[in-house]
Amino acid sequence: MLDNTDAVERRTATALCRSGASADKPFCDGTHVSVGFENGDGV
Repeated sequence: MLDNTDAVERRTATALCRSGASADKPFCDGTHVSVGFENGDGV
């Protein structure tokens, strides 16, 4: 049960662009999907 004295942890995820196609470099904007980027390492 939370009350006003309990801390709430917040997390956010950030992904960096590895394809070079993002319009929001250095962050990933999902453009790699439409350009068919494959990194070759299975990730």
